Amino acid sequence: MKDWGDGNTPPPVKDQGTSAIRPAHYRQGAIEVIVAIEALFGDQYHAGNVLKYLARYRYKNGIEDLKKAEWYLQRLIQLEQEKSGASTNTPNQLETKP
Repeated sequence: MKDWGDGNTPPPVKDQGTSAIRPAHYRQGAIEVIVAIEALFGDQYHAGNVLKYLARYRYKNGIEDLKKAEWYLQRLIQLEQEKSGASTNTPNQLETKP
């Protein structure tokens, strides 16, 4: 399991409230799916998703895919800032998990 600084607590998931990004079926149970994926695959999962959504937006879901790419990029920035102890005040910052 990935070490989040205190040994066992992942950072809170923040989002823009976009249901296409965090639908209810991903938030069932004791741990959110994105937190489990991060624990297994690390931060590179987010970088890969940014590339995926940017590569396909013109051909598949347009603006929705751009918003998904933005969400994953903001999450990657958030995680990197938390690891380095840098300020997490970024433009267009993701909202706190409800």
